[in-house]
Amino acid sequence: MNIGFIGTGMIATAMVDGIAHDGHDIVVTKRSIENSTRLVNSYPNVSSGNSQFVIDQSDIVIVSLLDSTARNLLPELSFRSDQIVFSVVVGIDFAEFKQLVLPAKMESIFIPYPHIAKGNSPLLAFPASDTLEAIFGRKNTIIPMAEESMLNSYLAAQGILCPTVKLLEETSQWLTQRIGDAHSAETFIRILVGSYLLGVDAGETAVLTKLVDALGTEGGLNAELRDHFKNQGVYDILHSGLDKLEERF
Repeated sequence: MNIGFIGTGMIATAMVDGIAHDGHDIVVTKRSIENSTRLVNSYPNVSSGNSQFVIDQSDIVIVSLLDSTARNLLPELSFRSDQIVFSVVVGIDFAEFKQLVLPAKMESIFIPYPHIAKGNSPLLAFPASDTLEAIFGRKNTIIPMAEESMLNSYLAAQGILCPTVKLLEETSQWLTQRIGDAHSAETFIRILVGSYLLGVDAGETAVLTKLVDALGTEGGLNAELRDHFKNQGVYDILHSGLDKLEERF
């Protein structure tokens, strides 16, 4: 495929890194000289130019900009009717973005995450897109949304990442104080949690509930800490925090 990226920030650069070995011809804008230069120097199938050059060279265009930049820049560019456009722009809904890229076909809004550079990353999409699946689905898990409004709830839920990692960091530091070996403590915690979460096929259902049940044997260590969290109101605090995040959108 001939794929163009308008915007070369961290996320766009990660997407290029993730698909650069998949046989595509890729062209990126020079909005970030450091990132675009690194991509061009790293992959023989990646070239760079200004935004209109990217559009002219591409059948598929992925726009990864701030919403204010996209609103100012896109009306100045000339898209083709035979092009497919994807938006990675938070803050512009599907209907508005569709008007910004006419006469091209606006196919989907999607939200990737930095780990897409290595694969095994979630990717939110509205609506579902076979093209998106073909580009990113082999290495990553695409999660389609039935309604665009669901995106706000997903974006709020992603806020769990830092608190979860903080809990793991605190546990690692607690363990380090007991054993005197920070590297071994962190390695143990990372692999312990990661192996449980990533050892299950992405297509399986109710994975987290099954893991909680399997790990929460009554009288066991995990069950005792789980119940301690519940009694201290940790889960209520989590739910109220997620509600607060969702209100931001």
